[in-house]
Amino acid sequence: MTRTKFLVTLTFVVVILILCILFIINFISHPNPITTPSGNMSDDTRVLDETKIMNVMYTADYEFFKGVTFEQPHDVLLTEKGTILVAGGAANCLYEFDMDGNLLETIGKTGNGMCEFNFPTALCELNGSIYVADNNNNRIQVLTSISYDYRDQFAYELDMFGDGSNIVSIVSDGVDTIYVSGNYFFTGDAVFSKYSVDQSDSAYGERQNIAPLCGALTYNYAADILYLVDTYELQASQGSYRRTQGTHYLSYYDPETNDIETVFEFPAKYMPSEVFKTDDGFIALSLTRETIDRFNESGQYIDTIYYAEEYKGMTYAAMADDGTLFVSCPYEGMVLRLTPTESVSDAETES
Repeated sequence: MTRTKFLVTLTFVVVILILCILFIINFISHPNPITTPSGNMSDDTRVLDETKIMNVMYTADYEFFKGVTFEQPHDVLLTEKGTILVAGGAANCLYEFDMDGNLLETIGKTGNGMCEFNFPTALCELNGSIYVADNNNNRIQVLTSISYDYRDQFAYELDMFGDGSNIVSIVSDGVDTIYVSGNYFFTGDAVFSKYSVDQSDSAYGERQNIAPLCGALTYNYAADILYLVDTYELQASQGSYRRTQGTHYLSYYDPETNDIETVFEFPAKYMPSEVFKTDDGFIALSLTRETIDRFNESGQYIDTIYYAEEYKGMTYAAMADDGTLFVSCPYEGMVLRLTPTESVSDAETES
């Protein structure tokens, strides 16, 4: 009897130790706000882009959004009805503002039911529906775009360890397809995939995985082109980010062939979080440089048009037709408006 109790106790201790080791590995193996508070690119041996052309074109308004204390806000969506929708992140809700920054409505609450959220991140709109990456509930939730009532949901599959997804970006083609980018919490495997949408009966086709990608997606509706941005080619290692693949590309996707073609490679140590197509090139937000920069069509750096002196970590953004940017800084708990002080170039897309 004593020997049996000993074996049971030993087995229990071994199991607990294994679980603790797996938890520690999981915790330090991907970025999180505790062990990875900021970027450290010291292992990147490529030559740093030393260009320092400054041409500041934005005025920042840090108090534009009123009536909310943000908790890790994520994606920003300019809706078709003329409002601004912000994924509340750690607040487990969505916020709707008018174009003057006044809070109109708080949408949803904490939970896993209809119109309930557990860390919403990415947003997009298609044919009268708002698609919400309900991250920690491992699903994409679909709401009506007028009243934000629950319409539907579809699961985002678990990885081989049964762990959840980290959906970074969602966009639509404006017709019948939703594109999703993200990775898995435990394995870190990145994936770029798409769903077909039949709005007539709210049916969603099976997810089709296309390529490894964890980064921003931007649809240029004027040219009918989906741009892909390699953002998170990093892993966390004992409290600091370390580059594992070394390159960040801007690419475009051909839905007819499922091919991805590279447009250009970003400069060394440049980690793009959002990219917008303009008449004369591209505007990109950089997480590592804390800047907004302009590039020509071939990827040549033109100048820096904004430097984030106060609020860092510009991660998500939406651009209005007049060039105004609405930018979220999740770990600063801030969403700010950047107003052009002169013509930046008419944007042809919103993220």
